[in-house]
Amino acid sequence: MISLKRRKSTFEDLKPRLNPLAEATGTSNRENSPGEASLVPGTRVVVSKKITTWADAALSSNNHILWVHGGPGCGKSALARDTAQTLQKKKRFGGAFFFARDSGARSRMTRLASTLASQLSDAIPEMQASIDTTLKEEPELLSPLISVTMQMQRLVYDPVKAATKKMNLIKSFSKSPYVIVLDAIDECEAREQVVDFLDQAVRIFKDNPGMPLRFLITGRIEDHLQLRVDANRIETIDLAQSTTKEDLILYIRSLFGTPNWPSLTEVDSLAEKSKGSFAAAKGLVGFVLGSGSLISFDDLTPAQRLQLVLGIDGQNLDAFYTRILNDSPELPYFMDILSTITLLKASLSIPEISQFLGIFEYEVIAVLSSIPTLVTIPGRDNAPISFSHESLREFFLDEQRSGPFHVRTDVLKEMAFKFLDAALVHYESLSEIQWMLPLDEPIPQAIAQWPKNLDLILETDPSFDLSGLDSRYSQILSKFQVVPHFFDVIAIIASSDNPVPIGDILSILQLDVQDIALIIYGLTPILGRGPKKFSETISLIDQCQFRHKSVRDFLLDPFKAEDLHISPTYYTHIARKHLSIVFGLPHSFIIDKPFFKDWPKYLALGVQHDPLFEREALQEPYDPVAPMLRAIESLRGWRTAFTVVLKADEVASMLTNVELAITAIEMKIPGSFDNLDNLFTIPDEKARNSNVTVSRNTVSIIDILDVRFGFVDYRRPTDQDSQGFRMILSDSANSSRLCLKRGSGVGIQVEKHVKSSGSCRFLMSLYQYPMGT
Repeated sequence: MISLKRRKSTFEDLKPRLNPLAEATGTSNRENSPGEASLVPGTRVVVSKKITTWADAALSSNNHILWVHGGPGCGKSALARDTAQTLQKKKRFGGAFFFARDSGARSRMTRLASTLASQLSDAIPEMQASIDTTLKEEPELLSPLISVTMQMQRLVYDPVKAATKKMNLIKSFSKSPYVIVLDAIDECEAREQVVDFLDQAVRIFKDNPGMPLRFLITGRIEDHLQLRVDANRIETIDLAQSTTKEDLILYIRSLFGTPNWPSLTEVDSLAEKSKGSFAAAKGLVGFVLGSGSLISFDDLTPAQRLQLVLGIDGQNLDAFYTRILNDSPELPYFMDILSTITLLKASLSIPEISQFLGIFEYEVIAVLSSIPTLVTIPGRDNAPISFSHESLREFFLDEQRSGPFHVRTDVLKEMAFKFLDAALVHYESLSEIQWMLPLDEPIPQAIAQWPKNLDLILETDPSFDLSGLDSRYSQILSKFQVVPHFFDVIAIIASSDNPVPIGDILSILQLDVQDIALIIYGLTPILGRGPKKFSETISLIDQCQFRHKSVRDFLLDPFKAEDLHISPTYYTHIARKHLSIVFGLPHSFIIDKPFFKDWPKYLALGVQHDPLFEREALQEPYDPVAPMLRAIESLRGWRTAFTVVLKADEVASMLTNVELAITAIEMKIPGSFDNLDNLFTIPDEKARNSNVTVSRNTVSIIDILDVRFGFVDYRRPTDQDSQGFRMILSDSANSSRLCLKRGSGVGIQVEKHVKSSGSCRFLMSLYQYPMGT
């Protein structure tokens, strides 16, 4: 055994080398130490019991971390200090680190490992030799350039593992693991370090479930940590849900400091009005006692102010709100934040408010924390912020009532254009080569945020004037007017209700990626390619869609877009391109399902909007595009069909598009579909069983589109001079086929099969006729 004197000597030598951050441990004088507030005796009994139960539980792979979360001012630091003191009495305290924003080293993790190692090695002397050796072998380990995970591994986790290997300690350690307290971790400004620390801790404890070490963490669960906390099943306690009315009554009584005033009934009412928030309770009591500047109530006694709070309504309510707001510090974005909460129909979380306004989260928290009696601040970032009293919204909206605190109604207009303007200005400063390089950090955020802001504003005010966007859209789109294929590309994207894969655009236009790369990269501020894709390399599977529907509306409106307007002739052009692909048998046909189901939609758009559309072509026998040479060559000697299965949603989409085309054609050419039955011979029962129905006539596009025809089947025509389509896709028969004959014996076939379950499956096949049939 190591003697007590030797242990003390070793630790005294080790401590200055570790150089722990004393002011972060909570052990320095109370004036300078963090979390100096202590729990009011008798409060937080329920939470304290939960923490004790967790700390005393048997070790397992996922109970080493407990996260206590709550909004600002709810007593997290007081609870952390009280827990640390309790653990010290039980000799289970492993150390503490109290984070604090804007406090130098306490707002980062660069000295976390050394501070914890110093405290933990004092509690577990068997660690000291391992730490001493590590510092001698790796003198650069304490450098701020070394990652927090490396420091934690070498100074905390490895020494604890080394200590537990000693046989005489394993048993005692496993029964009484040490607990490290990390308070206000949400005030650590190095977010990436927090993520790395948490990931490492989870992994270490999973691999070493018997490690006698636990972390009690307090702080809000920020948005970037939410998934990690949930995915790793980290235990959590929500202080807001764990606050009892008795806690608030004891706390309020302690703030007044008098045993007989207010009365029990009055204190009970104050607790009710605090809505489970210690911060709100403190604000209400401060108002009653007159702490702070008494702007509106300097002529009232505390007893009168108490009655005002307890009987808040009407004029007194407005005066109360004004007093609270007047007493709040002059913080940046104060009215912007309150205006956002007031004006938007949707309730936003702290990260969403910061993103909407383009400010830091801590700036939002600072404002909300200054008025705890007016807003409810949750302990998780993904929870929405709300006013404590619904009447507060009406107060802010009425200028006569709120005066200088009347909401800034122009904040919505500013936020509608702010981020798009930032992106456009940045892209104006870049060369074409720079469009393809990584963007500066704020720009991707601005590009991703402006459509969200616009949707939030339109949800709040559907009549919001979007005309301010027209000049901005023209500004970026007009730069590409002379670029080859520009109108083709934007017409394909604008005419689709769904994202369009880059590969489909290239197939439709028969182009290569480099032919449209300049357009795709240059339109990035208004054109998306999928989540978090900005300047990254273009992929064939990238899904192109305008970032907001207003871009599409702009392009389709000839009065707004003017010479940028997508002419209706482009619909006809795209429809023909689709027909060429579907019926021209390109080599990539088997992966081009979208073309098969979408071509009737473009046909409908062309018929509806293009005044130059050749209506006669609809009724003439369709002369399909000859297959591409390489497609024919690849099919030579081919006997087994390739099959494409259309899913239920694809079938539904296809049939919807067919109906669109039928409706459009019937409006242009009334009676187009009245006499189709004459084209076919309806088989008798025997023929029906042997699948014989024949059309000796050529078939037009109109024939293809008629999905209302009942039973359809096919056989090879007896007249070898017959050409064109021989079958129609049917939606009502148990089995139907669309069969197209091609030169050189090449064909397409679509089959619909009804399963026993009643669901349908459509098969599309490429096949080869025996030559000469």
